[in-house]
Amino acid sequence: MSKILKIVIATALALICVQLVLASYITGYAPLSGSTEFEDRIGINSMPQAGTQLEIHSANMTGSGTISSSGGTVTGNGTAFLAQIKGGMYIVANGQTRRVINVANDGQLTIDQGFTPALSNVPFSFNQIILKVEDSGRIAIGKDMADTTLDVAGAIKTGMFNADPCGGNPEGSMFYNITSHYYCFCNGANDVQLANPAGACF
Repeated sequence: MSKILKIVIATALALICVQLVLASYITGYAPLSGSTEFEDRIGINSMPQAGTQLEIHSANMTGSGTISSSGGTVTGNGTAFLAQIKGGMYIVANGQTRRVINVANDGQLTIDQGFTPALSNVPFSFNQIILKVEDSGRIAIGKDMADTTLDVAGAIKTGMFNADPCGGNPEGSMFYNITSHYYCFCNGANDVQLANPAGACF
């Protein structure tokens, strides 16, 4: 297991422990498909869907403009859906929470279930996806689904070193040479440059 993945998992577990202390933030359990038993699905400010073990969202934030709805379609007035909302997030209006399926443009999006009654130019809030752990073991950070074992919607920062760290890290570990300003990895014997595997990192 890579050092980055270990850090991600450790961070997720730490967040879970904090939230277990603040139990009022933990939401629901989902039934195990095809069984009368229950499988734990932990949601923090979210409602985990089938196929998800852990889903952590941010606290609710006020959305720009106002929204109206008709069935599963939500239209906005002065909204900035593309900048603020992605599929998999939740929007809250009139005390009701709905999962966003798709964002078409800044003024229209689709939700999983219509608001009752329909909305008419009301303020709303939304939250952002922080971390999601799927049943498959894949981890998504900042997005609704993981396309690989670890899928991050944004830049990743690795450890930065000014001396060879490979003696304490397994083969395949990646790090950044803060002195010479390039990425390196441990090949099982030495530290080598990512862009030039024939060249030493230090």
